[in-house]
This record gives sequence, C-alpha cells and structure tokens, in this order.
Amino acid sequence: MNASKEDKLGMFVKCQLYLNSNAATLAINPFFATTVTSIDANITAIVDADSTATRNLTGFTTSKGNSRSDAETSILTIGAACRGYYTTHADTAKKMLATFTKTDVLSSRDADLLVIADRVLDIALPIKALLAPWGVTAVMVTDLNTKINAFRDWLQKPRSEQINSQVAGTTVDALFTTTDALLASCDDQMAVFEYTNAPLYLGWQLSRAIDDSGGGSDSAGFAVQNYTVPANGFINFFTGTLDPAKKLYLRVIGGNGIIVCTADSPASPCTPGSGFTAQPETTYKDTLLQMSLDTSKPNMQFTNNGTINVVVRAGFES
Repeated sequence: MNASKEDKLGMFVKCQLYLNSNAATLAINPFFATTVTSIDANITAIVDADSTATRNLTGFTTSKGNSRSDAETSILTIGAACRGYYTTHADTAKKMLATFTKTDVLSSRDADLLVIADRVLDIALPIKALLAPWGVTAVMVTDLNTKINAFRDWLQKPRSEQINSQVAGTTVDALFTTTDALLASCDDQMAVFEYTNAPLYLGWQLSRAIDDSGGGSDSAGFAVQNYTVPANGFINFFTGTLDPAKKLYLRVIGGNGIIVCTADSPASPCTPGSGFTAQPETTYKDTLLQMSLDTSKPNMQFTNNGTINVVVRAGFES
C-alpha cells in the first residue's frame, strides 16, 4: 500500500471501531450489524492480501541462485571426472559428451543447464562406482540428480511468487473499492441521526475523515500488520533480541495514544513514564534507539490506558 491507501485504511479502521463501539445504539437498524461484519472481514482481508502484495521476493531469487550454483559445481566436477575416465578408458563419443568448459555451464540458460545435467548423468550413472580415482564418489553422482530436481523446483517459484504478489495487489484494490461502497451505504443509513442524534452523527463524520497528518505514512519496506490493543489492556508485540539499529513502523489508528515500552517479562504492561507514548494518527518510523527504547530487554509491549480498543499498525523494517 502507498501512503494514500495507508491513510484510507486508517479511516476504515476508525469507522469499524466506531460502529462496534456504538453497536447498541445502532441496533435499532439491523443494516449496521450485517454491514460491520462485512467491514471487519474486508479489513482483515486487506491486511492479509497486502502482506503478500508487498512481500520481498529477494529471498526466493537468492535461493534459486544458490540452488543453481550448487548444481553447477556438481556438473563441472562430475563432468571433468567423466572426461578423465573416458580418456583412460578410450571412448571418444562419451568423452566428447563430457567435454565442456566452465563458461559453457555458468553462462548457460536455466533450461540449457538442465540439458547439460541430464547429459552428465547419462554418462556418469553407469560408471559412478569407477570414478573414485578422479575424486568423485558414487554418492556425488547420485546427489546430482537430487540437486537438479531441487533446481527445477526453484525455476518457477520466484516468478510464481511475483504473480501471487501482483494478484494480491489487485485484491487489495478490489477490497478498498468494496469497503468504500459499504461505508457509503453507512453514510446513507446514518443520515437520519443528523436530526435524531446529532452527537452520534458527528462522531460518524469524524470517523469518516481521512487523516493524513502523520505524513509519510507509507509502510513500504516494513513488514506491518494491524494489532488491536484492548481498552485498559496491553499486548506483547515482540519477544526476542531487540536490535537498537532496527527500524520500527508504528501508527496508532484512531482512539487514544498508547505507551510503547520494553520489558523483562511478556506479561508486564508498560507503566506511565516508561518508553514513550505514540500519539494517534501520527506515523513513527525510527530505530529503536531513536525511540529511546531499552533494547537490553527481550519484550516490546503496547499498553492502552484508554477506555476503548485501539488499533495499531506496526512492524519492523524488512
């Protein structure tokens, strides 16, 4: 999601919270109960789809490269051993099949590498027990087949993941459109409250406002998701080794601010004065050191001392 969508998602969540908080008053109209269920589902689906759409695919491409490199080394080693064997045990045709340069292998296309590997296996498998004088064991020959199969699996995976990411991005766009339509219907249903319950109507209008005062609210580069911090409660956001140089994205959506702190125990909420208070509708993107958090402690907590649930969008730099 870009900054604009991040801010609009914040508005969706504010409306979700408002409708849930005022469910008893709105129960007079059954439309709201049904609609808020759909809005809840859409927001969850947006967050899930966005995590796929913004996935960093570098790891898949790197794994594919590592798998190919592993196969290349085996092809070159076993091919050279076969070349030596068929020089000693004169067989010109098979020696020619085993004769290729390092450049031939390293510069080959992925599909061509598979052809070369099959060629090497054809001539090496029948003599795998005889290649020891050239430093190649039978296990190494058999293992080449395993490595080639692993490489075949990786050939399509980065592209498949890229396709999945693109599809997920389209899904996010579609979910934004349907959620906008749901909230527009809520606008029509809420109109009567302008005259019968002005405070309720004003609260809805404020919830519908898109707040971009945080500036730079785009979470690109961060593995973020939404967390609900219960009223007068807390959640343990993270347990593990905290790197002071690690950047954290944090944005409180609606409601009141929350206290962000670190603690020795995952069951210890933040106390006033510990850590810092993240204000609503403000984007924080700093290192843990810049946030003045004690990274010697293994747990990070979000504590909500307010009387309503608060949604926090948070995640570390990916």
